[in-house]
Amino acid sequence: MMLIQRLARQASGPLKLMLVTSSSQYKPQPEMPAYCATKAGLGMLGAALVRGEGIGKVLVVAPSGIQTKFWAGNDTDTSTMLEPAWVAQQIVALSSGAFKYKYAKLLRQPPSVEVVEHLDNDFLPINP
Repeated sequence: MMLIQRLARQASGPLKLMLVTSSSQYKPQPEMPAYCATKAGLGMLGAALVRGEGIGKVLVVAPSGIQTKFWAGNDTDTSTMLEPAWVAQQIVALSSGAFKYKYAKLLRQPPSVEVVEHLDNDFLPINP
């Protein structure tokens, strides 16, 4: 929040923000309450910031488990998790185009994108 505040004050134009959360933003995970609360807070921060001054557009993306080194050394099955390169490609694709706010879930089995909310500058829905 403090970084965004500083960037907004120093920016020569409206900021464009990309916030990557997690499926834990909308689906609580056992033994991870602080992580889930942080990701949910980050998602809500994006939804709230876009309504303030100095923010051009906000993309909030919630991937559902990514195959990373985070999982190394434990017995979590990562075979159905999303590949990092695919996740990055989807985030770049979602960030393009004209919109004020966009919230999307990156789902697995099969890997897919669900745009939950897509709003124009007047906060009206943009239909795909």
